[in-house]
Amino acid sequence: YNNASYCEQNLSSVLNQRYENYHVLYIDDCSTDQTCAKVQNYLEQHDPAHHVTYVRNAERRGALANHWYAVH
Repeated sequence: YNNASYCEQNLSSVLNQRYENYHVLYIDDCSTDQTCAKVQNYLEQHDPAHHVTYVRNAERRGALANHWYAVH
C-alpha cells in the first residue's frame, strides 16, 4: 500500500538475481499514490520472463486478506 517510493527498488532486488526458478505475486492494496503506474511501467520494461504477477485491489482489503489471497 502506497509503495511508490520503494516499489522499483523492491522489484529490482528480485528480478536482478541469477536464480530463475521463482515467481512473485505483487499485491497493490488499492494504493492512492503512483504505485500502480510505477509497478506496471517497471514490469513492462524489466520483466520479459514474466516472473511477476501484479494484482491491484479495487478496494483496500488489509494485510490479512492479502496474505490469504496470496496463499490460496
